[in-house]
Amino acid sequence: DKRSKDLTNVYVWTFSNEGLRRITIGKTEEDARRRQLVMAKAMDVVAKFNLVMVMEWLAYAPTHVKNVLGFQDTNALLERVRPHIGQAKRNDGQEHNNLGAAGIAKASWTPESYLPPALYTRMSHDLALDEILTDAARRMFLERIVCNDVSQFD
Repeated sequence: DKRSKDLTNVYVWTFSNEGLRRITIGKTEEDARRRQLVMAKAMDVVAKFNLVMVMEWLAYAPTHVKNVLGFQDTNALLERVRPHIGQAKRNDGQEHNNLGAAGIAKASWTPESYLPPALYTRMSHDLALDEILTDAARRMFLERIVCNDVSQFD
């Protein structure tokens, strides 16, 4: 599947602006060293953004969006959509997330249920660095929310 080959660590490639396919599948010490450098570059770029948001946790983002971007109406952050599944808006009673993290389980779906096993395995390998970068971005998101909350007590 030619399209699947293009999905190798898309986020890391985007934020590092480096070619990844060869070093991602490479098993040499030099490939491992280059992976470290590319990941460091991608994380440095993401960290420079004034606003890093996590799609699953948008219910926690309105105050941050107002402070950083100056938006007043942040109601759209509570609208749930499921991108990449026919680009369809949800219509299953879970369209609004007013529960924060408590609502994530009901809104989540597992890729194993939607993808053939071979494609799921391949994508798991091809997007491994993206998973690490996404986890780092999630941590940035949470730290920025907590740091904003803590500063209110000064």
